[in-house]
Amino acid sequence: MNLFSSLLASTALADVYMHFPRGSNNRLNENSEVRRNGNRLFDSQNNNEGGYNVGDKFDKPAEKAEEQSKAVFFESTTEAPSELAIEWWNQHGCGRRDADDANWVNCQIVLQYMCEDSSSTKIKNGLNTNTNASGERERRRRDTTDGDHGERGVHESWEYYDSCYKRDRNYGLFTGNEARVRGGAIYTRQNPGGERRGYECPEERDYYPYWHPTPWKDIAVLTSEPGKCTDLLDENGNRNMKYECVHRVDDYSTLGYSKFNNKEECEYSGGEWTGKAIPEENCILLEKAPDCKMAPWSRPNHLGQTDDSNNFPSYKWELPNFHGLLESQECVLRIRYNVTTNDYLDDFASDTSKGYFAGLESHDDPKVTYRGARLQLALDSAQTGRVFQDRTHVFQLKPRPTSVPSDKTIKNLGVRGRRGNIVQAFPSVEYDFSPTILEMNRDDLVHIQWEGSNSNPKSEGEGRQGTDRSNIVPITVAGASIPAGTPSFPNNELELDYFKYKTKEGTTRAFKSLIIKDSTLPEIVQQCEAAKMIPDLSEIKISHSCEHSFQGDNNRFITCEEDEILEILDAWYGRENDSICNVERGGGGLYNAPGECRRDAKWVIDGRCNRQRGCSLGFGNSYVGDPCRGTTKYLEVSYRCNTIAEAPEIEYYALLLQNGSWFDDINKNRVISRTRCWAEINEDERDTEPKMFAEWIWSSVPSIKKLNKIEELELQLASSGFYECFEKDDCDYALNENRDQLQNQLDNAAAYFAGNIVQMNPGVHQYMSTRNNNFSNRAQKGTIIVI
Repeated sequence: MNLFSSLLASTALADVYMHFPRGSNNRLNENSEVRRNGNRLFDSQNNNEGGYNVGDKFDKPAEKAEEQSKAVFFESTTEAPSELAIEWWNQHGCGRRDADDANWVNCQIVLQYMCEDSSSTKIKNGLNTNTNASGERERRRRDTTDGDHGERGVHESWEYYDSCYKRDRNYGLFTGNEARVRGGAIYTRQNPGGERRGYECPEERDYYPYWHPTPWKDIAVLTSEPGKCTDLLDENGNRNMKYECVHRVDDYSTLGYSKFNNKEECEYSGGEWTGKAIPEENCILLEKAPDCKMAPWSRPNHLGQTDDSNNFPSYKWELPNFHGLLESQECVLRIRYNVTTNDYLDDFASDTSKGYFAGLESHDDPKVTYRGARLQLALDSAQTGRVFQDRTHVFQLKPRPTSVPSDKTIKNLGVRGRRGNIVQAFPSVEYDFSPTILEMNRDDLVHIQWEGSNSNPKSEGEGRQGTDRSNIVPITVAGASIPAGTPSFPNNELELDYFKYKTKEGTTRAFKSLIIKDSTLPEIVQQCEAAKMIPDLSEIKISHSCEHSFQGDNNRFITCEEDEILEILDAWYGRENDSICNVERGGGGLYNAPGECRRDAKWVIDGRCNRQRGCSLGFGNSYVGDPCRGTTKYLEVSYRCNTIAEAPEIEYYALLLQNGSWFDDINKNRVISRTRCWAEINEDERDTEPKMFAEWIWSSVPSIKKLNKIEELELQLASSGFYECFEKDDCDYALNENRDQLQNQLDNAAAYFAGNIVQMNPGVHQYMSTRNNNFSNRAQKGTIIVI
């Protein structure tokens, strides 16, 4: 019998972590960085600090099973798929860049799922982190709902583990130098002590494809050597009957499982060599044949870096179609990562396991002599033949709601990551949308939902400690950090305005304008830069008036066209160069260093000129005092002319120049009651709020009566489901009710939002989560490209 071994030469931790859907790494609800029980449900072989907590349905940690969230994914149909992008990273890499890659890793990544009918399932996340019971008497205790035993998590069944426990192992398997491996199927080269993790069968876990019945259904095999796909698929369990030996009392009662692992010994001992029992009169649904193809290349020890991509290693899973036979199923997804050293032949029979080193056994830290120097290799034989694993928490597969067309492809969009900065979250990741960039056709649908926990370890983040929260708000300006809507800063609600005017040449120029209130100039700078407002200054004019009447320019008059009025942008009195008003008065100097001879005069000129068609600029020390005695001074006024209908009532302007500098930096501590910054736009850009959604197809909110207001869909997504609609007559929890208000960092919103199914407008749509938007290390943004 030829087998595909799983070998790795390393002393490091070679982990695999699933990031979407959320991989558990055996975590449940721990508020510590380290998981409490690495043997809870399965053998991951991973670092104790990885994994994501089970989702909470509400805004507090779950205390009952029904308070835990379960993501819901809708099935494919015979006409169109439902697609879920599975994302992970595998620490020790996979594949090779090209034929000359010295760091290539021989690998397999196996994706599988298991499901049971929701009405009768025993699959559950559990409420405590204890490993479930073993032994016949313990099994009966486990099956009760009393106390601790009823609150332990379950994936595989006790009966499945019992058959593995009693059955002999496959003696044709490579065991390396693990001479102590015993005879049962719970003993493997990787698990020589027969330790139990949940009800997992160690032999099935460590080898693929497995030769006895298993509840796991194959999704895909991703391999660095796709030439082996034919052999792998020929033995997969989706389309091939797998057998085991049982002893029966009668046609309906099983006496127990047998130790015999082959047909001859089974039948000789009076057992029955049986596969899955299928009554002849029933029509059965065959599983889809698994996919087998080249694994995504990733570099060893670089945590998910993939070739020519900004994404994690991923696989697009077309969710199964159960043809409406079941109303709902409880499911678990798992990934297994097999890495194989090239120091041994990875395709071998039991009598040909000799590798590059002499002999049939591998030994720790072998020596190599090169050029007379004796060198030691860092090879740990206990690490050659490792399989790593991660599993999701329980999720549900359901038929599509009747409102969702069967001929439309569903793209599933969610959130990966957990609370914390990069160091605290590692080896999990910080928040992001998954997939970060979603490409789709205009006829496709998107199912948007997300999960989170209320019991994360203490860590950096926004909002209430320990909580995950997400939401979706469109981004108005590509790459900006301010979403659509009315931006605000502390004690300052900003207003977005639009205006336009005709130039002397007859062309129309349009602007969007951000009005800012009660802010200092540095605060104005911050707010304008955040909104990416870049003004055009081509129409700003500057005039000067010299000190005292004996100088000819003192009584200079500024004026606008007949249908225009003045808007004073800035005015000051003093001197900063020797070229303006070059008239000496006695011993008066003609130059002072910038800022040393300067006094604000805007308030004077505002009162005299603002919103007038014209005015005199006559000025002297009597208006604002003498900023520098003995120096000949002048008045400088910056202004523009606006049409009467368009002229804004503005006290002060803080203007970002096209070269990145600001027009005026005086009086930095002065609080300006009203000012604006702006950017020129095309006339048809006046309505700049993004229109992401074309049609609202389905909502997880049962109380909402109609799906005809896209604005209510946007409200649900922005509030993480806290608000369901605008008016109380249209749903159970409305924005305009006199009830609890949403905390602005979503603290009182639920960690889980089952979401909506929508059809998108064509174009490129960028969106963000307003909560997880700390620029330095938490920028949760996504893009949907609709063609």
